[in-house]
Amino acid sequence: MHRHYSDFIFYCFVGMVFQRLPALDILGRGQYIQEAFCGPKCAHLLPGSGYSINVSSRIPGHERGGYVTPQRFNRDLELLKLNGFNFIPVERLAAFTEGEVDVPPNAVVVTFDDGYEDFYLHAFPVLKKYQVPSIVFIIGGMIGKDGYLNWDQVRSMERSGLVTIGGHTFDQHYRVPVSPGKKMPASVGCIYDPQSGYYETREEYLQRMTEDCRLLQEIFMAELGHSTAYYAYPYGAYSQDYINVLKEFGYRNIFTVLSGSNKMKQNPTPLLQD
Repeated sequence: MHRHYSDFIFYCFVGMVFQRLPALDILGRGQYIQEAFCGPKCAHLLPGSGYSINVSSRIPGHERGGYVTPQRFNRDLELLKLNGFNFIPVERLAAFTEGEVDVPPNAVVVTFDDGYEDFYLHAFPVLKKYQVPSIVFIIGGMIGKDGYLNWDQVRSMERSGLVTIGGHTFDQHYRVPVSPGKKMPASVGCIYDPQSGYYETREEYLQRMTEDCRLLQEIFMAELGHSTAYYAYPYGAYSQDYINVLKEFGYRNIFTVLSGSNKMKQNPTPLLQD
């Protein structure tokens, strides 16, 4: 029996000049980057450019578009480099959106979600080969469990200088019932108990998410010796209550999946896609 785990990857294109690249197919699903969208004073995180690293190109239960082999990931990074794209760390993207630094032409940030072990086994060697910086947003409570990264792997990648560690909740990355027949991400929804008919109150929701954010930063401090300023909303969903809790615990740069331009001195909670 073979297990296959995967991490979602997004190529975040930052501060690019206008150009057309009709032959640069890097998305793993027959799509092309046909043009860059902005000048040096705005940044874009492109939707639809996420895919997953897997051991093989056809995996039972995972045939949908967007899953690629490590070989394909290697080719993508090679093509980006050959076509003049500049990989930058997420710290520079954060400084750019806060108006502190500029970015080079054709700047790209590579991000990974969830923290599955395949990232360490199959994506990280390719990142090292090309010396490409990236960020992985981990679910803190899953680290060390079957199929996920362990803390030794996380520390090893961080020591390489190529991988920044961000948060993706401690253990709230799932969907919950919020009313009869309706589910939402646990990170933004007040939980409904269909057996008792009880609805979680706003105060109970805030307490639950406060505890989750606290536990995540605490485990970062215990295992890595520092907290993180970077966070990715599960499923891209957020609310003002959620943002307020995240800010309270030091998350300053928060990634979602909404469309829009990221500009200098913008609100970094959310960082948008286009």
